Parts: sequence; C-alpha cells; structure tokens
Amino acid sequence: MLIGLAAALALTAPGLRWRLPFIVLLLVPFLVPKSVLSIAQVMLMSRIGLERGATALIVAQTLVVLPFATAIIAAAAVRLDPGLEEAARDLGATPWQSFRRVVLPQLKSALGAAYSVGVILSLADLAISMFLAGRVQPLSLIVVSQFRRELSPDLNAMQVVVLVLTALLVAANELSRRHWSAARRRRAAAVPTDALAEVPT
Repeated sequence: MLIGLAAALALTAPGLRWRLPFIVLLLVPFLVPKSVLSIAQVMLMSRIGLERGATALIVAQTLVVLPFATAIIAAAAVRLDPGLEEAARDLGATPWQSFRRVVLPQLKSALGAAYSVGVILSLADLAISMFLAGRVQPLSLIVVSQFRRELSPDLNAMQVVVLVLTALLVAANELSRRHWSAARRRRAAAVPTDALAEVPT
C-alpha cells in the first residue's frame, strides 16, 4: 500500500517525465502470467543470493500486488484539487504538513481499498507461493495440501475465517468511504452561500 501510494503520487504528478514508460513498468507484473513471473523471480533471487522463504515471498507478492494498489490510489489521486495543497503551502504549511493534513485525508478510502485488495490477492496467491515459499507454509499452500489429503473440518473453519475477515475488510473500507463522504458534505453545507456572496471583490 505504501509503495503503491508513492508510485501513484509520482504517476499523477504534473511534471513527471517518461510517464508512459513508468506506467508500462508498473503494469508488467499484471500482464505477465503468474507461472512465468514466478520462474523469473526465482531465477533473479537466486542470482542476487536471496534464498526462498518468507522474505522472498513478501518481495514477490509485493511486486504482484503493486500494480493493483497503484491503480486504485492513482484513480483517487488524479481527482485531487492541487489548489488545496497550494493554499496550505501559502498559509505556511510545510510540504509534509500539507501532505499529511490535506492530501492524505482525501486518499484514506483509496488506501483502505488498496490494502484490502493486497490482503485478498496475497491470501489467494498460489503460483508464487509454490515457487518461492521454501519451508514457509502460507495459507494458500496449506489449503492445497489439505485438499490433497482429505477435507477436514479444520479446512472448513479456516475458509470461514478467511471469508469473514475479507468481508470485514471490505465493510470497513466502505464504511470509511461513506464516513468521509458524509463529512465532506457536512463541511460543504456548513459554509453559507450568502456569506460567500457578501465577500467584497
């Protein structure tokens, strides 16, 4: 989510050069088949000396989730009004303060959606886990191994827990989105139009 936020802000920056190659670079993991991408990641990590395990799995899944997170956050970032951040800077805010108090609150719903999608994709990933997990047993490999042996009640309980957690993530993201939308509408309604009309030109 954090890397996707940085990539989305860079992608939607007005003065970005080489925007199209940057977009293509971000979309490559999305376009390449999972099996081909998994083999390529295994070969690359073996060359740089990174053994299969939890670290390699986290890096590989981050690379796969990054295009989705970037697209979700960029879709919200492109609709931001740059005049709000400029007004904050004119009023004395530092770049970090204007980002934290002006830009970041407007991206909370997109950040929640990117986090939810990342968790769901990570739980459902199988191809990359098979190639890069090593001795680590992620949830997808546990489910597959249980299916090969027998359908135990533990497997059913685990799937119910995963479905409930996924539903809770989606519901929390939707409630957060509605809360911030209602808050924006209340702030907009709190400003009387006649007071704006009385401002001298």
